[in-house]
Amino acid sequence: MNRNFFRILNDNFDKYSDNILIEEDKGKSWTYHDVKQLTFHFSSFLKKLGLKKGSKIIIQAEKTVYSVCLYLCCLKSGIIYVPLNTAYTSNEMAYFIDNIDPDLMFLSSEKLSEHKNLLTKHKKIKTLVLERDNEELIEEIYGSKKDNYILLHALPIFHVHGLFVALNTIFLSGAKIIFFEKFSPESLIKRLPEATVMMGVPTYYSRLLSKSNFNKDVCESMRLFISGSAPLTEIVFKEFEERTGHKILERYGMSETGMISSNPLNGERVPGTVGFALPDVEVRVANELGEVLSSGDRGIVEVKGPNVFRGYWKLEEKTKKDFRSDGFFITGDVGQLDNDGRLILFGRSNDMLISGGYNIYPKEIELILDEIEGINESAVIGCPHDDLGEAVVAILISTKSKNIISDDSIEEILLKSLAKFKCP
Repeated sequence: MNRNFFRILNDNFDKYSDNILIEEDKGKSWTYHDVKQLTFHFSSFLKKLGLKKGSKIIIQAEKTVYSVCLYLCCLKSGIIYVPLNTAYTSNEMAYFIDNIDPDLMFLSSEKLSEHKNLLTKHKKIKTLVLERDNEELIEEIYGSKKDNYILLHALPIFHVHGLFVALNTIFLSGAKIIFFEKFSPESLIKRLPEATVMMGVPTYYSRLLSKSNFNKDVCESMRLFISGSAPLTEIVFKEFEERTGHKILERYGMSETGMISSNPLNGERVPGTVGFALPDVEVRVANELGEVLSSGDRGIVEVKGPNVFRGYWKLEEKTKKDFRSDGFFITGDVGQLDNDGRLILFGRSNDMLISGGYNIYPKEIELILDEIEGINESAVIGCPHDDLGEAVVAILISTKSKNIISDDSIEEILLKSLAKFKCP
């Protein structure tokens, strides 16, 4: 994303100035004009703090309109915006701070308190609390002076799906957002009759299906349900269609590439596939040597196009390793192309697993488990799960000591260093 893209957004914000852009679940509405004005106030505020093009910001704060406007401000100003999972602990944050060397951090008050000891080691980094009820900061920021599509937005905005894909499609279309700070099936069901589009991860749809009041009646105004970030099972696809009459549109993307492929909006949506490569995007399947395979053969998915990133920050060797000499990016996903050109995914070639739409690396968990007294060896794997896609499971070998280690005590140790969604 760059400032040229922001200019396109800016034109659309002017075009749809009086349209409602965001309607918060708690009731407050924001027009395109409101969001644009707050974005420009943020820009002036950051300039006053000395930030400029190339400066780096870390944000680990709750999902609010203010965090959306901060993102837009960074696009406008050429500032590097790094959104981090709100579940990350101080142990995990330390890595990102050392790697990114940010000029400024926005945290929630809860995270500011949690990272107190960590922040004492980084006193030079300015830290601000970004919350809707931080009136002092909001006053300082301000003081530095119907297409009829309505999107249900319950995705996190530290994730490429919720931040880039969901928000930018609305910004470019002039449509409206019903903005949820967190996913709640009950809250979504209440607002579904007002909406027309929903983007979610497979877990969202399985949890909606678990509610008896989720039916065709509440989906009467809906035009489209979209799924991404993790594989959607055929079981959920078919049960969802039976319950609502809607076929979920599944697509495929990555943080490194944005969107890669999609089942068609107008056309057959085939369960178990992520559809066709998008315009200007090339998709192929190759073996480990980079030899391109024929249709029907299973191998590693490789991608090339204007959507693909340039490389990993400060990881030149990894960047070289993950790109072929002809410019194709090696995704690490195992897949195959059928005779029609549809892409089918089977999982990862490495040991990374995806649970509830989040990437989890087993080695990170195993290193902590292996240090726990009474555990001789550990292996963390992913197992099929109806709700999460994959569940994190740890297989442990004891040291044959007399002390029995309980699941609760292991979890307590893990939660000191890991986000809860990573815990087996």
